[in-house]
Amino acid sequence: MAAGFLLAAASAWSQPLKAVDLYRSEQISAEELSARLEPLLTDYARLRRESGPRKAARLQAKIETKVRAMGNFAFVRLYYGEYANSAGRSSYVTFDIVDAKEQKNRMPFRGVPVGRFDDPGGLLAAWKRYDAVGLKQSAQGYIDDDSHPRCPGFYCRWGSGTPELASLEGKIAAGAQPNKTALVSIARDDAAAEKRAAAIYVLSYVVDGANLAHLMLSALDDPDEKPRAAALQVLSALAVDHKDISLDLGRLAAVLDYPTVSDRSKALEVMLAKAGDPAARSTVISQVVPRLLPLLKLTQPVNHDPAFTILTMLSGESYDRRDYASWEKWVNDVH
Repeated sequence: MAAGFLLAAASAWSQPLKAVDLYRSEQISAEELSARLEPLLTDYARLRRESGPRKAARLQAKIETKVRAMGNFAFVRLYYGEYANSAGRSSYVTFDIVDAKEQKNRMPFRGVPVGRFDDPGGLLAAWKRYDAVGLKQSAQGYIDDDSHPRCPGFYCRWGSGTPELASLEGKIAAGAQPNKTALVSIARDDAAAEKRAAAIYVLSYVVDGANLAHLMLSALDDPDEKPRAAALQVLSALAVDHKDISLDLGRLAAVLDYPTVSDRSKALEVMLAKAGDPAARSTVISQVVPRLLPLLKLTQPVNHDPAFTILTMLSGESYDRRDYASWEKWVNDVH
């Protein structure tokens, strides 16, 4: 069951928490979680708003421990998100839960890697520095976050808009292809998830897009969320900017039922691009659409909104975003 529980409406920030979501469990509902944990969830949302994630981390761990005791679960994670629009700002929490009996299907991950590898040509350090510089310069207004940067790779995180970024990206671009074999080994087998993710980003600068797509799809079985997120971001760039490169949408569709908000939201970005591609339309309808209804029923925007947009694009219908019965009928009709 994937469900969202909307709390009573209130003016902007007068209520710490707008909604509690659950994705997804047959053992407990969002309504039950909200009822049993409401004071803790309200405190948690207030801490996130007023004090930041570090001070809220201890309470988050307490809440997750309480939830684990409510059923036989393979995975429990509390996700927090804030969203702003013309009406104000709202905060949501989502309980990501995997029932133990669903672990094999929803967490088809390989074992935790144990390898130790050197940094080939200093490329991982260069990526780390490149990303840190980009974040800083973006916060300072030197990078237009709404622009579509260009770069010599298939995935453009920050582009080359400032001299320091250009220098670092030049090093990454020059070193990726010659060090591809070492980077693939790190992305697959290094014990550090951060290094695996960095290697994935550096690999986006290799010259063969079809092979890159294969490498990124293979990274979706990583046991850690960070390398999966990196691979999905590269796959999204391929879907948006390199439509000639074939992607296995069946493999990607499975990620729409993965355990975390991050997994699902990034997979939805890929599907948004493919939903607008006439060559992929029939595949998206047959393999992706059936997985969208549970996401549509969430209240938290980062999973709900793209699911709604994809359904609207494919169907041409104008059903309300909360008209679940009409959307379910349409999905059943096209299958």
